[in-house]
Amino acid sequence: MDKLSGEKLQPGSVEQKEKEPKISYHFFYSPHRTAEDAKNLEQAFQEADIYVPEAYAHTPATSELTRGIADGRINPKDVFNKDSFRFQMGKIFYNSYKPIILVDISKDDDAELLRQDDQADRFFDQALELFSNGEFDRALIKAEEYADLFSRVQLQREEIIKNNLKVKIKEFIEEHPEYGQKEEVRVLVSLGSAHTSLYRDLKQKGLSVSREFNESPAVCPSLTEACRRKVFDSPLKNKKDNDELLVRGILEYFLGEYLKTRTNNTNKINRVLRMISSQLSLNDIKKISDDFAKSEQIDIFLELKKFNIHLPKSEQEMDEILGIKSNKDQP
Repeated sequence: MDKLSGEKLQPGSVEQKEKEPKISYHFFYSPHRTAEDAKNLEQAFQEADIYVPEAYAHTPATSELTRGIADGRINPKDVFNKDSFRFQMGKIFYNSYKPIILVDISKDDDAELLRQDDQADRFFDQALELFSNGEFDRALIKAEEYADLFSRVQLQREEIIKNNLKVKIKEFIEEHPEYGQKEEVRVLVSLGSAHTSLYRDLKQKGLSVSREFNESPAVCPSLTEACRRKVFDSPLKNKKDNDELLVRGILEYFLGEYLKTRTNNTNKINRVLRMISSQLSLNDIKKISDDFAKSEQIDIFLELKKFNIHLPKSEQEMDEILGIKSNKDQP
């Protein structure tokens, strides 16, 4: 009610809008494979009023689970592997009573988009099989099909996330007057590092946004980079350069499976992958594909050794390659 006139304020009036809080969005970007990938998420969470986690293909059960963890009714150690990103994330908001809002695509509402995403995964699996069988050219075609479809799915997915973010945060504030009375409502959105276009789009629209990465420099695998370029509509103009990025992505899959046994730091793995694969040309990787087909068992060590490239055998060796000083080296 207007204290001067005694008239009740109408929704959408100037006076009503002046009381609306400023909404700021902070994007926390990181891989989401291991508990270590959630490094630095806790501080960002503590500074937020509302938390929006990535929740691909969520269901009503997902919402109930997140509410149960936030309310302290469900302990994340009882539902998640302790080495997983989801465990560490759940541990951070466990018993916090902080609102957790899901804006990602859902299993019920976005079934067709999920079907397309599954098809993209099948394209990638086919690319791996063709590469292993020495069918390099066909593997490259499948990798291109994967990148095309996956990037289209991500564009649609991110559009849904943007729309849901706007609508659901507004609805939550309207339904919870204590948040509507704040001068600023701080929303934390945690996503995989491939989704930086969301930050860019909201910033271009003039919203209050900021971002951080769990580590710097943040690096994506080559295939993810190829997809990101399609999402940002900035593909490599030279076809040869684009093809190299795609087949390096295929090779990095085989390398990555090995490096995952050496460290839980996904960004560190990505950095080593890009460093190794960038030393190989299109023809070099084709030779590796040919050799895979001739061998009964894939020996990635042997293949790289032919190009005088040596895979690190430990996380310490990975650190040495990347120029990372260990704690022992610190003064």
